[in-house]
Amino acid sequence: MNAPIHTGLALSDKVDPAYVLQTINEGIDDALQADEPDWSGAADALISACVTLNVCFTSGEISAWIRTYRPDIRFSVTQNIGPYIRGRFQGGNLPDYTSGPVEQKARETTGYSRAPVYTTVYVYGPDSFAISTHRFEVGVPTPGAAMPDLINLPAMPVQPATPIQTVFIKPAAGRPAAGKVVGRKVLSFNGRYTASVHTDSRLCVPRRAFEALASKQQRTVSGGDDVYVLIDGDDVVISLDRIYGAVKYSLVTSRCRLLFSSRETTPFPVSNHYTVNVTDGGLKLDMSTAL
Repeated sequence: MNAPIHTGLALSDKVDPAYVLQTINEGIDDALQADEPDWSGAADALISACVTLNVCFTSGEISAWIRTYRPDIRFSVTQNIGPYIRGRFQGGNLPDYTSGPVEQKARETTGYSRAPVYTTVYVYGPDSFAISTHRFEVGVPTPGAAMPDLINLPAMPVQPATPIQTVFIKPAAGRPAAGKVVGRKVLSFNGRYTASVHTDSRLCVPRRAFEALASKQQRTVSGGDDVYVLIDGDDVVISLDRIYGAVKYSLVTSRCRLLFSSRETTPFPVSNHYTVNVTDGGLKLDMSTAL
């Protein structure tokens, strides 16, 4: 048998359904003893298993595993599991792989699941290449299904071999590909750039701010590239280069914008807007004064 060409393996490549069910049950038991939500304990246990086995994971995969083997657990994929994992990552609270901390990269669906094509999904893994080759699109069962037969457990959710949706690509005539900014060819941008806080308390720094920064620094910036965020009190610096003490994030692949949450105990106030200043060293925001 030929070796797989991808390295971004999933839990389904390493273990069997009985292992997953046992892992989920142990996580739920730990959560209930700590008076925490059962779904969070299941998610924590599955994340630990993925990291221990050096495989990638997403909130969709975590949700699919829980819904397949413990359909009695009630939770929302987008309101519970997704924000919970992002919060653990952004707070530096995920366990480390043997090679180092968990890395995160924004990818897009391409028709292998029922999720709308071009939906942004955050993939977590040991390194960028593993994340980029991880087959992350799986079907998430609906809640409230019957409990599985413990003697004949269902197969683990995996990405289909071929897309189940037709993907139509229609690039806009005369415009550059989405998510790519070539600094040497971008004209000067005048005016103010504004970052806004979304309903999930993540701050969104828009594409045009990165276009302006690319132009100022005479370089190329693409969606999916790494950027570095340093928060010092109310001052935020976003750099295209590594800076000491900064946290690494990835620009959204299709729209070349940045989304991140507060690393403090207090989240960013929803609906607030802040001015983004373009400087030689990067984008700078003063979070003490909302617009």
